[in-house]
Amino acid sequence: MIASGETNVQIRAIAEGMIEKFDNPPFSIEGFETNWILLDYGEVIIHIFLPSVREFYNLEKLWADADRVNP
Repeated sequence: MIASGETNVQIRAIAEGMIEKFDNPPFSIEGFETNWILLDYGEVIIHIFLPSVREFYNLEKLWADADRVNP
C-alpha cells in the first residue's frame, strides 16, 4: 500500500492510525522520524510518504504491472 501525507506530523499520524487498525503490530517499522515511513506486516507493506519523496521514488512505476487490490 502506498499513501501520502502533507507533513511529517501527518505521515506519523497516518502510520499510528494504521498500526491501531491492525490486530497485530507490524514486524518492523522504519523511518518513523523521517519523511517516509514503512510498516512491514509480512504480506502487506505500507509506505507513507511526503509527496516529494513519493514522487522521487515513484514506487507506483515499479509496481505498474502488479494486480491492483480494491479495499
